[in-house]
Amino acid sequence: MSTNRQKVPWHLVFLVLGALIGPGSVLLSGRDRWDGVIGDYLIQSNKLVGLSDWLQDSGWWLLWGLMRGLAWLVHHAGVDYWITLKIVIAAIMGWIAWETFRLAKDVFRMDEVQACWAAALTLVFPGYVLFHASCHVGVGLFLVFALLGYRMTLGAGPWRMAAGLVLIGLSFQMNSNLVLVPALELARWVLAGRTDRADRKRFLGLLAVAVAGYFFWKLVVGTGGVYSEAGYNHIVWPVDMASIKKLLVTSVLWASWLPLLLLGPVVWLACRAGFPRGPAEAAATARQQLLAGLLLCGAAVLAYIAAGKAAPFFVPTVFGTGGSVYATFAMEFRPGNFFSGLASPQIRHTILLGPMLSISMVAACIYVARRFPSARIAPAAALSLMLGVTWVHQSGWALWAHHEKLVQGALDQSVVNALKKLPPPPDGASILIERRQPQLQKDWTGTLETNFMLYEAYGRAAWIADTVFAPTGPSHGIALALLEENKAGFLRWAPKKDIRIFHIADDFTDSRCTAGYVFELAKPGAMDLLWRMPFAPASVAPATLVSSSRQCPKV
Repeated sequence: MSTNRQKVPWHLVFLVLGALIGPGSVLLSGRDRWDGVIGDYLIQSNKLVGLSDWLQDSGWWLLWGLMRGLAWLVHHAGVDYWITLKIVIAAIMGWIAWETFRLAKDVFRMDEVQACWAAALTLVFPGYVLFHASCHVGVGLFLVFALLGYRMTLGAGPWRMAAGLVLIGLSFQMNSNLVLVPALELARWVLAGRTDRADRKRFLGLLAVAVAGYFFWKLVVGTGGVYSEAGYNHIVWPVDMASIKKLLVTSVLWASWLPLLLLGPVVWLACRAGFPRGPAEAAATARQQLLAGLLLCGAAVLAYIAAGKAAPFFVPTVFGTGGSVYATFAMEFRPGNFFSGLASPQIRHTILLGPMLSISMVAACIYVARRFPSARIAPAAALSLMLGVTWVHQSGWALWAHHEKLVQGALDQSVVNALKKLPPPPDGASILIERRQPQLQKDWTGTLETNFMLYEAYGRAAWIADTVFAPTGPSHGIALALLEENKAGFLRWAPKKDIRIFHIADDFTDSRCTAGYVFELAKPGAMDLLWRMPFAPASVAPATLVSSSRQCPKV
């Protein structure tokens, strides 16, 4: 079905809007999030040896090289750390969209308009709110390497293929690419409809490179420090009912993303009911595109299912809600609580799903437009309608999610600006910050981010702190107990330098002092989000101090 005769280039309109919503929102971000504050702290304080404990121990050598290069620019060329890094992140998001376009065009044999729609949908994939945290630069870069490397292997030249295999090997610093890369070749087989001996040899070669690359990073390079002790990425083997149940529930939770495929086709079928039906076209190619897309969606999440990890789009209450492994993206509808809140850092597990789901959405709309045509509406117009509806729906979730992150950043900055006006707490104190603020769908600022906020305010990492939100968070007493438990755990591991770095508490020596602050925070305005946070965070209005306390044991 040709889509090149439409008068308005809607695919380009939505592509530009997608760039503004996705990468554009990251460029507006004024603060790092989650574990990304570790890198911010290490580079700002020039404690670069900590980058090895953080990134080399986790097996992310490529990201370590990127951060070391960025540190050199910060300390020798005077560039701003966060501004430079978020430009890199936005470029990676754009590169993922470009590789989606090329995958749709070169492998799925979509025309340029259809491939452009796939790229536009990738830019507004809700899961890519993860890029507000710089610790996810690596997963984005490794996805780019996998897709770019595979595309280069499709070329005729031996040097091009060799370079592609090298990139694929580097991409296996992210374990889940072990499943994705062979699946890309299987998808090409599905789309070709036949295979020959050369195809089988090529597949075995890619599989060998995948396995060799995976075991090189897993066994030869390996992980160290807390990453080797944390038990990350252990496969859940179906050896008993508990593990079988976990695998089944995880699979169902991942399937919650699939309804996104249906909105455009359902709207078209409803519109078509009011018009005369046209003759159905042959849809064999579109069916193959849809099957290949679903194959890649499965491959994008299979490794996470095997490890018992999920980041679903929504979670019916029957499966439990919350912000741990089963963190979700969809809005929490109160008071029914049918959906749980905005995703925690577990949303990083959706990194591979974005391009694959976007291509599958386009393939589903192409198939429905061919299989169920209208006598009055041109096929190109039908396809634009379906994809436009799909894009608007998905971009709505993306806008909401990016907005939440921008609001969280502005609220955090207001606390930092308020702390700067106060004297520093006693060295070695346990500090609890209570925030009375507009409720977000997922209020979460943990120990790392709270410790970093104190470092920003006072230039030292001498405290163990946490944040509690009123009225939605735990009670003050429970929060204090959790803070003391966190401090006890830190002290048990304190001789290990990587633990001190991960907690942003290098200078902490327990003085058994406590301190507390209660702040009232106003909802940030449009100028806070669009101007002050990205360009002048110090000008964000400070939070209002309601009360403060400090107590040290008598000597």
